[in-house]
Amino acid sequence: MKRSFRLIFALWGLLFLTVSCGGNPSADGEAGRGLARLDSLVEADADSALRLMGRMQSEGWPHRDAMRLELLRAKAMNRADSLFTTDSLMLRVAEYYRSHGSQNDRMLSLYLLGCTYRDMGAAPRAIETWQRAVAEADTTSQDCDLSTLMRVHSQMNELYIRLRLPEYARNEIEETERLCWKMKDTLNALIMEEKKCGLLFGQGNYEECTKLAKQLYEQYRQHGYEEEGKLVCVYCIKSYIKLKDYIRAKEYLDIYKTCSYLKTNPRKIDGGLAPYYVYKGNYYLGIGNLDSAEVCFRQAMPEMHQLHNDVAVYWGLQKVYDAKHQADSVLNYSALYGQAKERSYASDIARTTADAKNLYDYSVEQRIAWQEKEEKTQAENRLHRTYWMISVILASFLALLYILYLRWYLQKKEQEKELMTLELDMREIQLENQQKEHALQQQIMHLHEEEEKNKAAQERI
Repeated sequence: MKRSFRLIFALWGLLFLTVSCGGNPSADGEAGRGLARLDSLVEADADSALRLMGRMQSEGWPHRDAMRLELLRAKAMNRADSLFTTDSLMLRVAEYYRSHGSQNDRMLSLYLLGCTYRDMGAAPRAIETWQRAVAEADTTSQDCDLSTLMRVHSQMNELYIRLRLPEYARNEIEETERLCWKMKDTLNALIMEEKKCGLLFGQGNYEECTKLAKQLYEQYRQHGYEEEGKLVCVYCIKSYIKLKDYIRAKEYLDIYKTCSYLKTNPRKIDGGLAPYYVYKGNYYLGIGNLDSAEVCFRQAMPEMHQLHNDVAVYWGLQKVYDAKHQADSVLNYSALYGQAKERSYASDIARTTADAKNLYDYSVEQRIAWQEKEEKTQAENRLHRTYWMISVILASFLALLYILYLRWYLQKKEQEKELMTLELDMREIQLENQQKEHALQQQIMHLHEEEEKNKAAQERI
């Protein structure tokens, strides 16, 4: 059924390939449907999707479809555990989705860019980019891609553990677990809770580690994950051996050895079968059964180089032969133990040095970026001050012009008022003179009439 399901998706992908090779993928609206089918194929079978996309060329495609194809290619590579070797393409994709697409698209592009930095060993950049991806998530929306958000927090947890930052790792574990429960993904929620056991063991809290591991063992069984529940017993075994409680260690060792993964799929277990034989050898070493301990440590040898289990194997054999008083073997395995420990130490130092260098380089880049930002801010402030000074000077100049104009205008009005007053006064004087002249003329005329009357009267006499 699963193979048929993958075949159907592969056929859909091939249909999309045929259409896209025939011309402009957006010309007939097929691109959106084809990319959606390709996305489904990535979810179902990332390896098949990668093989299919390896034959696809996006030349001549609209920019939107080309960027979508590259996003899906990166998603498939991440699902198929293919390592990213350069960030140039994902930077362009993330930059495109910063102003295009949905919040889920932006979160996915930033998550994949963070994975790129993770593979390139740039842990600080990866964490910063994943934090930006988290900021894009809107968990209140029903459309929020909780699956991608869960992966972001899970990857941050893994990176914090590698950087030996347990408190930060715990926060990410709890956030990932919360999202798993929200998605009703019971198995992954329990797996994330199980990671807390590793933190507790690493911090030497063996009692708390066993307590949590026992609770998880029962929870795994209650939800039907019997084999996964047996795997979590390893924390009880390791912790009880550290506490020298070999009776309880044996109890959980017996449960652990019945896990079917030890026979059917040992690669599902970190380190393969070597850790199981190392725990068993340490148990026998603890109870004094040296021959059985030696057998167990030797059974671990074929896979002991995974995760530096050779250190534990050579240490165990050294202790066995020391207890048996076989000096030559003690010297032999002491030397091998020293070499293995030195290799492990060198590997840890190299990784720590690389992380420190990346952190230093990143801090230098951040400092340079901060300095450039500060210089830009100072330049902008100087420009703003210059604009402000010019504005003040211009405003002052305009205010002075206005004051001068106002003075001139008032003076002009005053002069016009004085001229009008003078003109009115002159008109009044002129009117008075006219009135006086008129009165004088009237008086003269009256005297003249009187004189005429007198003359007429004399003539009659």
